[in-house]
Amino acid sequence: ASGRSEITGDDENFLRKVALKTWRYFRTFSSPEDQFLIPDNVQGQNYEVAHRISPTNLGLQLNSQYATYDLGFITLQRFLDEANKTFAHAKELPRFNGHFLNWYDTRDSTALPPFFVSSVDSGNLVCSLFSLKQGCHAAIGQPLLSESLFRSLREYLTLAVEELSVTEGRQESIESVEKLLAETTRLREDLPRWIEALPKLQESLQSVVAQTLSATPNGVNTKSWWLQEASARFLDVREQLETLVPWLLPEFYSLRTYFDDMVVPKVIGNLNLEQLPGYAQRLSTRLDQSLVLNPGDNSKHEKIKTLQHAVQQCSIRATTLREDLLLLAGQAEEMAKQMDFQMLYDAGRNLLSVGYDVDKKQLLASCYDLLASESRSAVFIAIAKGDIPQTSWFRLGRGHTQYSGRKILLSWTGTMFEYLMPTLWMKTYPATLLENSMRGTVMSQRKFVEPLNIPWGISEGACSAKNDSGHYHYHAYGVPPLALKVEAEDRTVITPYAAVLALSVDPAAAVKNLRKMETSGWLGPYGFYESADFKEAIPANTRSPELVYCWMAHHQGMTLLAISNLLSDSVFQRLFHEEVMVAATERLLHERVPLTFEIQKENQAGA
Repeated sequence: ASGRSEITGDDENFLRKVALKTWRYFRTFSSPEDQFLIPDNVQGQNYEVAHRISPTNLGLQLNSQYATYDLGFITLQRFLDEANKTFAHAKELPRFNGHFLNWYDTRDSTALPPFFVSSVDSGNLVCSLFSLKQGCHAAIGQPLLSESLFRSLREYLTLAVEELSVTEGRQESIESVEKLLAETTRLREDLPRWIEALPKLQESLQSVVAQTLSATPNGVNTKSWWLQEASARFLDVREQLETLVPWLLPEFYSLRTYFDDMVVPKVIGNLNLEQLPGYAQRLSTRLDQSLVLNPGDNSKHEKIKTLQHAVQQCSIRATTLREDLLLLAGQAEEMAKQMDFQMLYDAGRNLLSVGYDVDKKQLLASCYDLLASESRSAVFIAIAKGDIPQTSWFRLGRGHTQYSGRKILLSWTGTMFEYLMPTLWMKTYPATLLENSMRGTVMSQRKFVEPLNIPWGISEGACSAKNDSGHYHYHAYGVPPLALKVEAEDRTVITPYAAVLALSVDPAAAVKNLRKMETSGWLGPYGFYESADFKEAIPANTRSPELVYCWMAHHQGMTLLAISNLLSDSVFQRLFHEEVMVAATERLLHERVPLTFEIQKENQAGA
């Protein structure tokens, strides 16, 4: 059953708002200065940018661009523009045997020392690339005029009003945007009415933007970002109407009588790139016939010929878009296939090494040897590609811990992302070994902080302590009963992205938890802040945590993908498993819950 059915309409609106604010991080910081590559993090209230990117960040950026398109926040053309700009610069990054190195400077594409190939990073990137490839193929068959595309225009306006309201002297702008918002609300999900109203709405909004900016001293526009973004998105949707479905525009309404049956809502609501050239050909034939039916009407002839030309152009545009999607899909596949995991494989131990030291030309002795690990996706995709033997999967440790009445796979540090990050792409099947631990993990996270009465979500992340350079410390904060090695026990740090990952396991509880975070002021301009540090949390000391004013690219990406998976029928799992080699390997994920568990760690509390 879809997890979406477990949440309310208001919950969905809330998650879409979180996703849209999270997308702002990628939209803002993957700038020309950073060659359209997403910087690793942005810290502090002055937004200090860390100009470096990892392979995981790159993969999540590409998938976040697709997620944003899939949620309707950007048009198909805008997705292609964003993805192609990022991909073009990614291809220029120096690689080693097809693998990307651990870090690059986003401004000049140079690799940053130490030069190292990380198995986990490569695994995450390959999963992202195959998902992108399949996403491009899927986009060809997806409706061009989805409900979510028009719904998002309302959401942009809502955030514009929210942003304008915190600045004095914007009352006139606020009233103008609220009026437009009211008009779009009245349109509901009525596609023909939206199409009819959009050109005037776009022009009105453009006018509001011009007036707002002209009234702003020195052209400062940081307090009207959402207003300008809303205007840009309205323009994108209008451009999509004009170039792909021009016959639906108000100026050709008088010609509808010749093709009325071709523009019923059910037909236009499902129209996609695959169908468009054939549809345009049939429409062109109808228009030819209409010329014969109106022999002496010159003005009507002119209008029909104008539309005929537009229809021909839209057919060309649809074909070009389709070719561009297939080209991007091919490039993503080629990049993924070039990454050979055999060089990261320790044949003696039948495990993936942690990575390869390029300077020393040496495979690291340490290996990933637990099933409950973020490396699970790397091992799986390496097997799927045929780079390492399938027996390697069964070498991963399956020792369990017992906590609060549940038997759960042990992880190294007991963090949420060790258990749940791979599920962004990999399906989890009912009554399996992995599903049992996914549910047990979320339950344990909730149980662990229950006495403190604070939001839950413990994972790897930044805390409020800073180093000499003023940058936040970063640690693996986990639930100790689930960990073989507890890295940081001295403080309780809650990371919102960890709570978002739990949407795949317990959507209703996860949304309730995230709403509690929002009410506590944890949702910032670019999505949820990195974390809330309760330090030495005891029940009397949990009311006012120190917020960590930071956003990290991989946590932002995980947030967008997890929300998309919930709201769009497990979209990234579907896309990833569309890949033939993945589908041929997915039986590994069907491993049943064992009749007897190997308990490696006993825990007193609630055991």
